[in-house]
Amino acid sequence: MRITPTHALPVEIYRGVASQLIYDVVNEGTDPITISSVFPRKGEGSGRADPQTLAPGGKGRIILEYKFPEALGRDQVNFLVKAGAEKSNVGVIRIPYFVQAAYGPEFAVLDFGTMLPGQKLQTKLDFDTRLVNELKFTKVVSKPDWLDISFVSPESGSSQAVGVVATTNKLPEFGLNVGEVILESNVEEDSQLRIPVIVRAFSKYTVSPIPVSLGGVPEGQDSKVNLRVNRVGGGGVRIKKINSGSSALKIETSDCGNGCVDLDVMFDSMRARRGLRAVINVQFEDDEVDLQIPIDALVVPIGVKVTDLGDLDEVTVRSTTTILGEQ
Repeated sequence: MRITPTHALPVEIYRGVASQLIYDVVNEGTDPITISSVFPRKGEGSGRADPQTLAPGGKGRIILEYKFPEALGRDQVNFLVKAGAEKSNVGVIRIPYFVQAAYGPEFAVLDFGTMLPGQKLQTKLDFDTRLVNELKFTKVVSKPDWLDISFVSPESGSSQAVGVVATTNKLPEFGLNVGEVILESNVEEDSQLRIPVIVRAFSKYTVSPIPVSLGGVPEGQDSKVNLRVNRVGGGGVRIKKINSGSSALKIETSDCGNGCVDLDVMFDSMRARRGLRAVINVQFEDDEVDLQIPIDALVVPIGVKVTDLGDLDEVTVRSTTTILGEQ
């Protein structure tokens, strides 16, 4: 049984799209074969043979239906083709694919930065596409309830681009708030644009950076990170208690000026061999609102080679934020 594609490989597809792929199949044996089932090893999909039974030398088609994932980049899906009742009569269709974005920038985030009580923030980012002559967003499918969405002309003036404006309508919960805006567009190939949203809402004290990721840490090695706590408007930083959230974390404090304290965080990978996912909690004597700082790390076992794929944050396009005033 010989199976060949009728299309170019890798398959180029837009994320979240269900696609039909057709393969030619030839029975190169001396006996008839019946293709009993066709299915993917993972993911949402199905397959069928037409015709289901092939005489020696007979030709047919295998039609595959598969919903490709949302994650951008290259990967592969394998379909199993079973012919007859024998377990050995199994063929594999290997389909390399590349998921591309219908919109640019591919990696984007509406990042409000830091938000304090009483502030009203607005952030803006332009999105474009090459798939339609005039890009239109027809509906806001979903958004955080502390956010309003509007659309403006892009800085480029192109009809294939639209400026997305996000404006806060209230203060979200204190701490790190991560959400998503989903917009419906007139792009048939990928009708929904999903935009991550992030805001760090604080009370009397702020902390940076937040969240914290230590990345891959080789087993047996330590990793350090410095966090800076600032009191809004200056003055003394009155820390009451610090809970590291994990026995693998050790935290020391040091003054760094007026209204400023550094948290020197040390991670001991031998105490968290399965990795770290914790929240550092900082309590204050003069504020009922604690600082909640998510921190994570991947512990790489000894002997495992680590490949550096680069920093996604470096290629992520972030929105431009302005303070409109109080709300």
